[in-house]
Amino acid sequence: MTGPYLSNRSFALATCLLLAAVTACGHDVTSPGAGAIRFLVVQGSNGLGQTIVEFQGPPVIVRRSMPTFTSDSGMFVLARDGTGGGFYAWRFAGSRPNAAGWKLVRYDDDWRIAATYSDTASPGTQPYVQLTPDGRYLVVSVFNSGSLLVLDAATLAVIHRSVQPLYLSDQAQASAATGSQVLLSSPSAGECPVSLVWWDASTGSTADSTAMPCDYVLLGALTSRRVYRLGPQSGTPRTELYDIMAAAVLATADSVVPFLWPYVLPASGRLVVFESSDAAVVDPQTLTVFGRISTGTGTLGPRFVNNSITDPATGDVIGATADPVVCVGCAPSPDGIVILDPVNLKLLADQRLGAPVQLVY
Repeated sequence: MTGPYLSNRSFALATCLLLAAVTACGHDVTSPGAGAIRFLVVQGSNGLGQTIVEFQGPPVIVRRSMPTFTSDSGMFVLARDGTGGGFYAWRFAGSRPNAAGWKLVRYDDDWRIAATYSDTASPGTQPYVQLTPDGRYLVVSVFNSGSLLVLDAATLAVIHRSVQPLYLSDQAQASAATGSQVLLSSPSAGECPVSLVWWDASTGSTADSTAMPCDYVLLGALTSRRVYRLGPQSGTPRTELYDIMAAAVLATADSVVPFLWPYVLPASGRLVVFESSDAAVVDPQTLTVFGRISTGTGTLGPRFVNNSITDPATGDVIGATADPVVCVGCAPSPDGIVILDPVNLKLLADQRLGAPVQLVY
């Protein structure tokens, strides 16, 4: 996780984000109109004073906000409810989660409680949730049980449980999963080679499976057998499109290396890779670099993105930005928002918000 209040593994892949159709997911809007882009962030440090905020842009302005902690209760925001303004949250009494049980809540577009699921088991830590690409199911990973709980996305009614040795892959990571599938993979510091399983949440069965060679970091998947990877970690890493079945590198981008956000982000039929001071925009098949977009400049120099999403309505990219870290052991604290147009290679907005921010996926 990148913060105590929101897992960076939480976010719903809309159809245009699926790399299985990345070249067909077009974007013929040259630039969004004022306020055309809407997105959610959790703003502020954990505890009293923290809020969930809906922004619109460009320019970046607040549409509405709500405290996540009050004097008698709190919640961790987990994921957006599809592509609207609703969201899922983990609610609890008091200022800390109740270890003896937990409650998952869906807030609708008007931010009213629309559905609730309660569980008496201790999750150990906040659950990680992920919507299936078709938006029908919510898959909940309960860390201390090693199981995946599948709920109806609207009502939070239980569909089934499944014990799985693998983990839900980060939803910030591009995936070839479609329909009711989700991507499961090995833990980041575990198995070698890295297992990849496309798991059907509706049935609990495996739709496809394969494994990526060791010494590489998975950046995303174009298809179930063609993946984006970074490596070798034991040498000079580079970004590659790799065919697992043929054991062949199909394309490389030697000059493109992710910084703190180790994923490729599909947007408008292109891929966005966040480097240390900019966003490289590349072709999803050839990894040819179309160009680079600034991710903002602060008093300490160029700023970098450490979490990001694609706007499903416009295909533009929203990133949370931070100043470069200048001391050993310091953790980056994003406190700004940038909006990027990956087609026209433009920085549409760059704004500081004055408090820690984390995008809601």
